[in-house]
Amino acid sequence: MFKIRIVKALNVRPFGISIGEELEARILPGGNPFDIGRPYQVIEGKYSGVEIPQTHAITIPKEKLYTEQQYKTLTNELQQVRQELKVSKGRNSLLEVRLEERRRAAVGWEKSWEKQRKMNQQLKQELKTVAISEKVILPQDVANALEKCRDAEMSDYGIITLSVNPKNLYRDYPSEVIDALYVIKQYTYTYSSEDSERDTGADKLLKALVHGYTVELSLQDRLKKGVQEIYEKWTTIPTSGNDQADGADLAERISTFVTSEMKQ
Repeated sequence: MFKIRIVKALNVRPFGISIGEELEARILPGGNPFDIGRPYQVIEGKYSGVEIPQTHAITIPKEKLYTEQQYKTLTNELQQVRQELKVSKGRNSLLEVRLEERRRAAVGWEKSWEKQRKMNQQLKQELKTVAISEKVILPQDVANALEKCRDAEMSDYGIITLSVNPKNLYRDYPSEVIDALYVIKQYTYTYSSEDSERDTGADKLLKALVHGYTVELSLQDRLKKGVQEIYEKWTTIPTSGNDQADGADLAERISTFVTSEMKQ
């Protein structure tokens, strides 16, 4: 008994089987023992008994699971990290050192399935207690770096831990992911003068991972958005009956806005 994933849709009465369905199956018994390409047969669920040609499905390899002792060890270490993270709020240098020591365990751990995902969800819930529930604005290069890490199937917990010292990861990730981690690391040591409490980049990164973020608009994008908003609002204003005067009013509004934006 094993699992298969449907890669080509089947029209099976009274319902079809869609691409991506995962089913418990076996090789259809019977026939000559040396037959090659015998179909799969579903053995559980609403499709039980249905035969699936081997051209329409692939077998899913069994996922590697940690032993009970390995799981307990990782759980204990994670509990220690959680407690320290609550106290330090991401700025404690001692915590960074200890997180680096556990980096290797985290890389293998994040590839695990259900248990690892549940642990990350619990960690995110606890991180919410040390971050405000608002989206933050990140520079374009930092937002791009986060997306590259996520494209490499790196969890939020992994981004926090692995960006501490990216130079030790050359054998684990491609160069563009390493470069992205360096961008994130550099950002964590910056300050934002706009925040009254003088949040560090580390604070903002933590809030962005937990609560989401928006990308800082470029000057060109701000001008496009602002002019569009001015125009839409201007079209709702009753006309004066003088096209030249109306045009001059619109030009003045746009000129004032552009001048203000260029000074920033």
